[in-house]
Amino acid sequence: LKNAVRGKKIALMMNTSAIDNQGRLLVDVMAEEKWAEIAFFLGMEHGVRGNHYAGGGDTANVDEKTGIEIMKLFHDLHAAGTTLVMVTHNPQYEPEYDRVIYLRNGRKWRVVDNINHKTEEFET
Repeated sequence: LKNAVRGKKIALMMNTSAIDNQGRLLVDVMAEEKWAEIAFFLGMEHGVRGNHYAGGGDTANVDEKTGIEIMKLFHDLHAAGTTLVMVTHNPQYEPEYDRVIYLRNGRKWRVVDNINHKTEEFET
């Protein structure tokens, strides 16, 4: 992830499941280590730090059932040249993105490349 976003302006969409192997939130790690400039930041579901009820707080103005409006926003940002990092535990969004990196126990275990129609799996 560090190499994919290093030096870029990114939009970050995440929830409390976006942690490193030491339990630190991804946004805190990225801000501390200066991987990239976070130009747009959205906390999904229960908010970035888990302090919002589902459907409220950070996810206001989003279709509760489909999430279509927020997904359109991210597609528009990507089309304008912004690298997106979406952290979620919901695999339904996989077909929407160029590359999807799955983590298990803090390690990369699968990479889905939707541009070249390939999937790589790794030992965890």
